Amino acid sequence: MKNIYASSGVTAYNGCGAVPPGGGRGTVGIVYNAGWGAPGEVSLYSRSSFIPGRYIKEAFACDIDDPSLDGIRDVLANASSVAVFRPSGGSVASCSFGQARYPGARGNSIRLVVYLQDDGSYRVVTYLCSEAVDSQVVISAAELKDNAFVIFNRDAVIFETAGLPLTGGADATPDEFDFATGIEALLAHPINIDILACADGAPAHADACISAVRREREAGRCVKCVLFRYFGDGSAFVTSVYNEDSYGGGGVVYYTAGLCASSYPWETLAGKSYAGSFGIMADFSDEECSQLAEEGQIVYQNHKKAELYPRIFRDINTSASKSDCMLSDNSCIRLYDYIVSNIRTIFNDKYADVVYDDAAGCSTLADEIRSFLSLLSHKYGAVRSDTISADVTTDGEGAITASLAVSPLLRPYDVSITIFMA
Repeated sequence: MKNIYASSGVTAYNGCGAVPPGGGRGTVGIVYNAGWGAPGEVSLYSRSSFIPGRYIKEAFACDIDDPSLDGIRDVLANASSVAVFRPSGGSVASCSFGQARYPGARGNSIRLVVYLQDDGSYRVVTYLCSEAVDSQVVISAAELKDNAFVIFNRDAVIFETAGLPLTGGADATPDEFDFATGIEALLAHPINIDILACADGAPAHADACISAVRREREAGRCVKCVLFRYFGDGSAFVTSVYNEDSYGGGGVVYYTAGLCASSYPWETLAGKSYAGSFGIMADFSDEECSQLAEEGQIVYQNHKKAELYPRIFRDINTSASKSDCMLSDNSCIRLYDYIVSNIRTIFNDKYADVVYDDAAGCSTLADEIRSFLSLLSHKYGAVRSDTISADVTTDGEGAITASLAVSPLLRPYDVSITIFMA
């Protein structure tokens, strides 16, 4: 009995069928403390829902234009969604009537006002800064219902007060363990993270991101990471942003990560403008930009017309520091990942445990791979049609290898790909 193609057990990039252009390329994962929210958990926010209103007020205990949300807003300026892990730690603001729902200094912005009414009942109003966000009429504290901002002490004795503030809330700086925990939680989230972003520039945090992403890529996931001023790795899946924000930090990473996540697989970001919330230091000459690009750094350069936004000089990754790397251009690594993930999807959906791994089966799979690559050429203009080649071989014992070569339209050289599917 001939062997049937055996599944590799590697999950294809985006479920069933070939991934459409740009499909699934829209989620950024960040370890980020916005000052409010459940600690130690991942929360997912979509671009379509991140608009002014009650939802944002309850999720972050602030308005959508609050500076604490700059990073999240910048990601969602381009990406379709952002997964946010809030590190644990911090103290909870409280008063005799209750405590803030979540730890952090944001809880100190909450106060409770109690009005004694004519019938002997009490109206308890929760204020966030100067805005009333909840109102309840009760006879005693036992009847109070928790809201999005306060967990009430139902054993308290209610009395009339013009304003009882919650105090004692404080933020905590996450340590390396908290950050590593956040990275693992983000990558374990049911939604596929396309880009893992870290903007703080801490070498230990950058190394944790790279280590986790490398592990996920070895398992078949096409995740990449965007870091701030990182020179130490030289991998094609690591993008490093050189520009500082106006505070001297890595805030520009968030906007760039959103750009990377939302781009089409064969699209280059060279020439894309920066329109993020953080100020940007982008006064670089052409010579400086070229030198930094050779060192694997993405650089935004001020436009010659002062009224226009700074633009990306070259869409590069850290493998550019290696002279022999064919994937140093981000458009190439995106195309590479897109091809690999789709071929794995084709194999897992139509061939694994279905088609025999004989010469005929290999030939059929090779034909389908060539058809897929031709689609990239004729419909999307991603590769040159005269460079497409594909071959599938088997050792007769279930080990399947697909070997192919294409030349990206944007680059005058071939990219060779070998995929071990079983």
